[in-house]
Amino acid sequence: MLGSARGEAPGRQLAETAARRALGRLGLPARSVEFRREPGGAPRAYLGPQPLPVHLSLSHAGRRAVAAAAQQRVGVDLVRGALEDERMWAEFFSAAERAALEGACADGLRLGFCVKEAAWKALSGEGPSEFREWRLAVSSCSGRGHARGTVAVRPERGALAGGDAALRFWSWPSRGDRVALCLLEGAP
Repeated sequence: MLGSARGEAPGRQLAETAARRALGRLGLPARSVEFRREPGGAPRAYLGPQPLPVHLSLSHAGRRAVAAAAQQRVGVDLVRGALEDERMWAEFFSAAERAALEGACADGLRLGFCVKEAAWKALSGEGPSEFREWRLAVSSCSGRGHARGTVAVRPERGALAGGDAALRFWSWPSRGDRVALCLLEGAP
């Protein structure tokens, strides 16, 4: 489930508001929840001393925030405006991946950056530190910028280390920004 928030509050506060909305859509007691960071930095929702049985992901930029809550590992990212740093593209994408992204959507590189950030969050930092090793495939991108596809990666650490991880993604434009949601397939 997704939640979003806009306003003048600090980004972290907006992100928690968005998270409460996402949790509420799952039927969880969102008002009574306390948010804490796990050792790897991922957010976790607690009701008293007990963690809620859901995975959370938060993202905020400026006066906007988005959050996702799901039974499986989830990642969400929000990218504001254009990303113009050519050095960053070389770090995030191989030449072939960059060409494929530029041909897939009008803002293909921003899409790819947003999706890889969301995938990183879904894997709680267990994936390779080199984003060029994350294989992104866009299966469709509509004329309005709605995209979907997959991310394949071989996690280096944690419970998924040594195997291949597959994530499904959905991404869409929102008020000039780009939002991406990634869900890990086949693992809790």
